[in-house]
Amino acid sequence: MVAAAKCLQILRARLILLWVAASFLGGTAHAQGYATRPEQPGLNPLGSPPGTRWSQGRKRFFFASRVDAGFFFLRPRLSLGYGKPHYNWVGFDITPIVSTSATGGYMGGRFESDFFEVRTGMLYQYSFNRSYLPAEEHYDRRDIDILDGPRAQYWLWDSELELYLPLGPIRLRSVTHPVFAGGLPDDHNLYIDTLWLVAGPGLTFRERLGLEFFWPGTNIGIMPAAEVVWLDARDEAIVRAGIQLRWLLCDEFEVRTTIMPVIQSPDNLGRASGDVLEFALRWRWATH
Repeated sequence: MVAAAKCLQILRARLILLWVAASFLGGTAHAQGYATRPEQPGLNPLGSPPGTRWSQGRKRFFFASRVDAGFFFLRPRLSLGYGKPHYNWVGFDITPIVSTSATGGYMGGRFESDFFEVRTGMLYQYSFNRSYLPAEEHYDRRDIDILDGPRAQYWLWDSELELYLPLGPIRLRSVTHPVFAGGLPDDHNLYIDTLWLVAGPGLTFRERLGLEFFWPGTNIGIMPAAEVVWLDARDEAIVRAGIQLRWLLCDEFEVRTTIMPVIQSPDNLGRASGDVLEFALRWRWATH
């Protein structure tokens, strides 16, 4: 209960910040910070020029998808909602998740608006090659890779709040990500594939801050970022820092790379401890 109250206080502070930013900036910003990046009009053989299709579309009921595919993972998000898809809308998401280490899916509601995105729902994961982990102070890569007992499977309450604050040619991005885990065997923890860490029952809380800018004359976004992840059950924190890159080829298609190695952690998980070099393709689509 204390962890949940702490989480709600932080979320309330983020919403207050959102209200202040909206009151100060008025209508100068747009969903997902699109107004802070260059727009290059003209024909594009891959799709709509960046900054045109989703922002200028009409409000409607729609069916949409956003597919993220990279090395050893696939996340096709299917959405049903009302508004401008991928820009300003409210609706429902279903996201199957497949990787070489686990499979599962996410179901929940989503709301995107001018300065923020918020979602909440249930995430299920079934591990192919990992078991629940006996409670220890520290873990290394060998601990999480040993299949000792039944394969781990779990349900998480998974929520996320993203705030976008344009600052001239730069945008500040804040990601607040609380996760609640339950139903674990007594005195056991688990490796959460989607967060790259070992957590216990109760709250896992991730906070990421980044500043994104676009390389002059291009649609290549660069965002130095840092994050702190609080493991409530283990009374430990993980710190990661690095950079995210995205190349906006068109409104429908972009290339993304994340390099977020661990700076501080109670564990030594090697490649399984963070996005050491995640390369992904993102494709968007929606009905007219």
